[in-house]
Amino acid sequence: GTNAEGSSTKTRIRGENSITADNKPLVILDGIPFDGPWSEINPNDIESIEVLKDASSTSIYGSRGANGVIMVTTKRGQSGKPTVSYSGYVSLSQVSKEMDMLNGRELYGLLKEAQEKYPKTALKIPGWIDPDNLNDTNWQDEVFRTAPVTGHSLSVSGGTETTRYSLSGNYLMHQGIVKNSDFNRAGI
Repeated sequence: GTNAEGSSTKTRIRGENSITADNKPLVILDGIPFDGPWSEINPNDIESIEVLKDASSTSIYGSRGANGVIMVTTKRGQSGKPTVSYSGYVSLSQVSKEMDMLNGRELYGLLKEAQEKYPKTALKIPGWIDPDNLNDTNWQDEVFRTAPVTGHSLSVSGGTETTRYSLSGNYLMHQGIVKNSDFNRAGI
């Protein structure tokens, strides 16, 4: 996957098995094959995860299970009174360390010195650059930000001896530390 907020992760059970074919394991979500990214599954809804590998995955699922099978079971309602639960969090993400950068005057001086010492190989300074009017923009400050992350999950479950139910909804808002790399997810 990429490093963008909300990007999907690669899941491998036995590593890279094929050069030309897909190496993803088969994901079974409550008995149904699931081909979406992991970021679409609310972690609060997961009851258990089981990994089938070796001969058991191919004997049950055939060639589709050749790269292994991940069985995800979501939470179920229990008989009795309805249960309502909420979980939420708020956090901040930020760049841990920015690189030290030259300002415009320092960069100009470095280029000028290189041009004087190595006139044939050094980067040429364009004639239109005015050394007395240089821009000191720190591009890291223009690109990065301290970004909030909030997540909310609400579920209602219950049932009788014969019927059980579990309803849940979630919302994730993750602003990226790189501007314009936000990720939002809502699910039911």
